[in-house]
Amino acid sequence: MSSIKGITIQIGADTNGFKRGLAELNKPTKNQSELESVDKVLKLDPTNADLIRQKQG
Repeated sequence: MSSIKGITIQIGADTNGFKRGLAELNKPTKNQSELESVDKVLKLDPTNADLIRQKQG
């Protein structure tokens, strides 16, 4: 027999844990996006000390 794997749906269930989990997954994405923005601006002005600190920190 084969086993079926999938998503369990609970109607009327508490979704706070799910929402917190999604927020944790999105944090690295936001940080990566910010880093890419800093990199783009640094290409235009490589001597900008504030941007260099942001990239390192």
